[in-house]
This record gives sequence, C-alpha cells and structure tokens, in this order.
Amino acid sequence: MARRVKLQRREGVAWLTLPGGGEAGFDAELRASLGGALELALAEPGLKAVILRAGEGGWPVSREPGADYAEDEAPAMRALADRVAFAPVPVVALLTGKVSGGGMALAQAARLRLALTGTQFAAPEFRFGLIPAAGGFVRLARRAGAGAALRFLTAPREFNSPEAMAIGLCDAQASAGTLEGAALGAALNAFEGGAELPFAARDAALADPAGYLAGLEAARAGAPGGFLAPIAARAAEVAEAALLLPEDEAVSFEAVAYTDMAAQELPAALRWQARAWRAAAELPGGWRVRRSAGRSRSGISPRASRRSCSAWAMSCGSA
Repeated sequence: MARRVKLQRREGVAWLTLPGGGEAGFDAELRASLGGALELALAEPGLKAVILRAGEGGWPVSREPGADYAEDEAPAMRALADRVAFAPVPVVALLTGKVSGGGMALAQAARLRLALTGTQFAAPEFRFGLIPAAGGFVRLARRAGAGAALRFLTAPREFNSPEAMAIGLCDAQASAGTLEGAALGAALNAFEGGAELPFAARDAALADPAGYLAGLEAARAGAPGGFLAPIAARAAEVAEAALLLPEDEAVSFEAVAYTDMAAQELPAALRWQARAWRAAAELPGGWRVRRSAGRSRSGISPRASRRSCSAWAMSCGSA
C-alpha cells in the first residue's frame, strides 16, 4: 500500500494527513510525499496555517531508531523539519499514537503542538547509542531547556501526554472529540497574532540563559554512566550548542554529532542485539520472560538469555 500524505484545504487551512500506524516510519516514500505536500500547501494563495496530523494508528514510528534520518534520494528529515520550522504561516502538529524519531523532529519544528490524551512520547535513540536528529533534540532544548531535553532523552521509558506537557514536549492535550477543533482554532488564532495563546515560544528557554545553563549542569551531574556515558556527554554538548549558536548552526552541530555517533560500533551492536531479541520473541514458545519466577519459559534466566542474545547479535554484526 502506498504511503502518501493527503492534502485537504478548509477555511484557508491546509490539513496534511500522514498515513497512520505501521513500523516503516518516515521512509523514503513517505518523506518524498510529505515534501511534495508541504510545497503544494505552502504555495496556496491565502493560506493561513498548516495542520500536520496522522491517520488511524497514530504518527509513523520506525521499528529501528535512526531509520528516519536516512540519507537517500528523498528529502532528508532535516529538510522537512526546517520547512516546517521556517514556514511563512503557523504550523500546528496534532499528535496521536506515539511520537518519536522523525515525528519528534516535525513536532518540535511546529509552532504549536497539541496532543491527543493518551499520546506517548519517546526518545529510543539514546538506548541505541544515538540522539534524536533532524533538529528534534536542538529545538526541544531551545523550547523546554537543556535539563528537560536531557531528562527526556535519557529516561528509560515513554512519557504520557501530561508528562510531556510538563517538560515542554507538547503545548496542550485534548480529547478525541475536541482535538481537531482545538487545532483549527489555535492555528487561526496564531495566524491572527492572538496574544492570549497559552503556548511557549519556540525559543522560550533561551530567554533565561542562566537557568538554561543551570539545568544543563544538573543534567550532566545526573547523567547515566556505563557504556552510554559518552553518548550522554555528547548530547549535553549539543544542548549547550542549542543555547550558544543560532538555530540553523545548532541543528548542523547536532547533525555532526549524530553522524559521529552513528559511525561508531556501539549503535550497530545495539541494533543487532535488538534484532536478536525480536527474533527470539518470535520463536515458538516465545522466550518470554516470567519476571515473577525470574526465569524464561525455556528455563534460562533473563540475565543468561540476555547474555546469549547479546553474544549472538555481536557475532552476526561482525559477520
């Protein structure tokens, strides 16, 4: 089935609907379609705003962190996020399902971000030795502060919509029956320059440099140790650049950091490990861990089976 973006126009607002669900994420086909849809929408005479949303199943999420940032013949995720960030009219991201990877890059580039109650936010890149790219991490830091951005990045779990609001991942949440109406009202109000909008400016955290740096130092002090410590340290450097550099230069700094990380052996090893776990889970009997008993259904302890999967993954990765 083709993964195309649908474009509709109502009341001077362009509604771009991404295909919902699946595990392909923002692959080349979808990025090409989104790039074309954005160009058509933004060229429309009399355009007041753009609303980005997804169909049933929520925003596209890739099965493997980092896949959304591929460099191929389609528009890169960074170029799409920049198009949203520097659009001549307000762009509202209407968030549903799970938001991560390319979805996070687009959401943080948007002027306003409204989440359906129950939406989940995740940054799985860190557990794979990477950071969110395409401007997603830099723009979150500039909006919410370095401390909030780094806490979100290194948290070993997803954030629900109230938690996301609390740390600046989204501006507001609404129920299914009111979400589209709220998005349309916010978009038109933003176009008209409504001063009463209860949304943080895209660079809100930069207004308090001392607070920004204090949050950064606190996050550095509490950063994870072990084999992910260098990734946390590099992420802190990117967060610092988000304060010190203009937006486009900070996003370029983030891109260089991401490329450096992706070239290391650690992300590849962690990807193979994740594939091994998925393959093991799909075997007859499932290798499902019975946590209460402390052993898997095969009789192997979780720790031992994890070591076995890791060894198998590393051997496959070096083959």
